[in-house]
Amino acid sequence: MPRRVDVLPPLSGPRAMPAGSNLPVLVERRRRADRVGWMALALALLIVVAGGLAARESIVSAWPAAARLYHALGFQMASNEAHGLRFRNVERRETVESGVAILVITGEIENISPELQAVPAIRVALLDADDRELHHWTFAAEHDALDAGGATAFTTRLTGPPQGAKNLSIRFAQNGQG
Repeated sequence: MPRRVDVLPPLSGPRAMPAGSNLPVLVERRRRADRVGWMALALALLIVVAGGLAARESIVSAWPAAARLYHALGFQMASNEAHGLRFRNVERRETVESGVAILVITGEIENISPELQAVPAIRVALLDADDRELHHWTFAAEHDALDAGGATAFTTRLTGPPQGAKNLSIRFAQNGQG
């Protein structure tokens, strides 16, 4: 036969602790303040993320390794196509003239937009095996504007390239960037 168990009725609310008690005090939670804090944190995080997305071209131009992060997040970095232009057939060749090493970079710039595009300066950077920039320079293309669908060739030379240059980064220079 089951045993009878007395159950106390629930308290209507917390009672004050008797003097001398060592039990923890029940503290009423500040739910509104907690919500405001979480919303402020979410808003700050949203502003940082939105700024990082809106300024991604500037961030990548200042820190080229960030392009990998944006690419991993699914953003196609079109820094080379930002002006309606793109590079094609870029080749790197190393020669020696009069005992001096010379790096020759050739390629073409193509206007992929449906309208006339100004051709900005071109920025070339030499990178080591860890993609750290060792040296960079800018130069002007042969033509300063291209018609829709047009293309122009470019060639640049660097005398005495730095040792350890394994990779090459080529893109259009931002305003005022050397």
